[in-house]
Amino acid sequence: MDIGVVLARCERELLQSMQFWLQHSHDHVHGGFHNCLTRKGEVYDTMKYGWLQCRQVWMYCKLYNSLPQYHTPQVLEAAVKGGEFARKHIKIPGETRCYFAVTEDGRPARLQRKPYTECFYVMAMSELCRSTGDVSYQEEARSMLEQVIKWVREDDSGLGIPRLPGSGGDGAPLPAARELGRPMMLLNVLSEFCGGEGELRSSYAQHFDCAMESGSTSLLVRTVRGFQGARGA
Repeated sequence: MDIGVVLARCERELLQSMQFWLQHSHDHVHGGFHNCLTRKGEVYDTMKYGWLQCRQVWMYCKLYNSLPQYHTPQVLEAAVKGGEFARKHIKIPGETRCYFAVTEDGRPARLQRKPYTECFYVMAMSELCRSTGDVSYQEEARSMLEQVIKWVREDDSGLGIPRLPGSGGDGAPLPAARELGRPMMLLNVLSEFCGGEGELRSSYAQHFDCAMESGSTSLLVRTVRGFQGARGA
């Protein structure tokens, strides 16, 4: 397959996707973005999901910072408005935690016992800082990143996850159950937060290493258990 043909198709479909979301997803009344749209751009659910709000902010900023054709006032303005909605309504006031979902006008609707909305919040805020030069976004990202690191590496009890005897650890006979998603997501968030800044990456080196090691261990445990299960079948 001709790589030029593939790249042309990717660029064409990216442009179509951007035009769709820029035209249909923005909530000009309450702020933020409508996430649940039909193929025609009609809103079928007004609930706003935190990780999708933040992911759209991050994507707008990433394209704004990376590709000249998206380095436009329209894209930047949409990203900033989405970021401000996230700061005001997705992040829980006075806490380093986010709501999973809010209503159309930003009232809290759901909490989730997983750290993924917070991860996307970090990515959105750090990329907004690069887009605008506003260091307050970087401080938002740094504060939330420290919380995510604590949940992944030390103690996730703040998420409200109960300790169950079958999960392993604490003297249990089986290896502790490990999530592959968390160390993988932490790697992604660290990479986005640090970008190409060598000094910043060095300051988080131990967390990069820990996430790499945890992800590898998780894969090994899953592989061994899968092999044991296959032998016992």
